[in-house]
Amino acid sequence: MQDWPLLVADPARVEEFIELYEASTEDEERFALMELVLCSLDEMPDAGKSLWPRVEELLVIAGPLHAYPVIEWSCVEEETDGSWTLEGEDDGLFAVTPLARRALLRLREEIQFTELWLPADSFEAVLGTRAAGLASQHLEALLANLEQGSSLPETEVLHQFLSAMERVVADALRARFDELKRLTIDGFRLERTTVTGPGKAELLGLCYLLPDSPLAPICVRVVSRLDGIAWIQCKLGERDSDTGKFEPVPPNQAAKESHRLGQRDAEIEWAYEVEIGDKATESAEPSD
Repeated sequence: MQDWPLLVADPARVEEFIELYEASTEDEERFALMELVLCSLDEMPDAGKSLWPRVEELLVIAGPLHAYPVIEWSCVEEETDGSWTLEGEDDGLFAVTPLARRALLRLREEIQFTELWLPADSFEAVLGTRAAGLASQHLEALLANLEQGSSLPETEVLHQFLSAMERVVADALRARFDELKRLTIDGFRLERTTVTGPGKAELLGLCYLLPDSPLAPICVRVVSRLDGIAWIQCKLGERDSDTGKFEPVPPNQAAKESHRLGQRDAEIEWAYEVEIGDKATESAEPSD
């Protein structure tokens, strides 16, 4: 499935979303509402420019809470020397990019980029990011009262979990593979979600990659504990049997490929695989 804020964004309700944000005292709720606000603004004819000062102040006041969306909507790129540049022209790639960049410039001293976009030797730091913490919290809520073998329920909490996992999975893969340094995941189209044990879940299906939203098979296994994610395994992309290279899935083949994954996931030769965390924290190995 695609990122949930894109699916439920509503330009006609932006001010309502902002008011809900201003009334909220919970970080998780505010995090989700701000993504909804930005997605909704981006769909407005003028990007809701009259609301920009109000939203900018909310972004700045919240500081690192909205670091990920601010960076993503700002369309920044990390260079090989660790410096940062802005992509494209001044108006950016999205209608709200100028708004995000204004907030980014005001927050640049407070947001520690190296903690958000990890260098290749920072594997363990992936599990310590805010996105990983949010993913763990949402997963714990999803798994409450579910038996092993159950599917994760289709709820708003699931969408919030998947939104956080987009960043956790991308961080893990970027930290391991130089060629994926600019990887961004823009949603999941899952064929199967499975509770694999206490605090454990498996996600199998396709994910959307930026830019241009090509699709790739993905399998994620995660173990959550009360203090965060203890272990994660990410597998991305299938190698072509002839070339040995990763080949994206054409959009018109998405439904067919997603179903096929559910039938033959054990046979896939994955192009990329990374595992982070301590397996000793698991009570049992994740199921194959």
